[in-house]
Order: sequence, then C-alpha cells, then structure tokens
Amino acid sequence: MLEYLLSFIILIVILIAAYYTTVFVAKASGSSGKSKYMQVVDRLVIDKNTSIVIVDIDGTYQVLVIGENKIENLGVVDSLSEIPVEKKDFQDSFLKALSKKGLKNEE
Repeated sequence: MLEYLLSFIILIVILIAAYYTTVFVAKASGSSGKSKYMQVVDRLVIDKNTSIVIVDIDGTYQVLVIGENKIENLGVVDSLSEIPVEKKDFQDSFLKALSKKGLKNEE
C-alpha cells in the first residue's frame, strides 16, 4: 500500500514539474503573439476558414479579411468611430426572432 502511495506522489510531482517546465519554455521562446507595433483590436469569424480582423498599426486601423490561403486588405480607417455600427433595440430583435420561429407575441 505504501508503495502505491509513493508512486502516486511521484507521479503528481512529475506532472507539476512538466506543467511548470512547459510554461517556462513558452514564455522564454517569446511566442506570446504580442507585438510592439501591432495589436489585433477585434476579430469576427465568418466561417471556419475566414475571419475579418481589425488591426491597430501605429494608430491606424487596417481592416483585413483573412482566408485559408490569402489575406486581403479591405481598407484603412483613422479611428473606430468611422466604422458604422447599427444599433438595434433588443426587444424588437427578440420579438422579430420569435415571430420568425412561429411564436406569437401575446400582449
């Protein structure tokens, strides 16, 4: 019984050592994905192979489409306030979705 307990403790110590070694190697390799000059501001996944990404490069926002085999620049905006955003009322959207499902508003 003591032998099983000792084996279990050794296994736990090895797993903890492996975890901390992996964390240390990841930090030391510098593969954190961070950049001094660029930052991904927002990402919208269109499908499993396509995303629209807004990248801040020195205060200028690049709007990119990233596909499986290519990256396309849709344009440049100076600030995010230039991008039109349609604001919807939640209640109206919810009732519209219910009506599409065949449920009726019982008011």
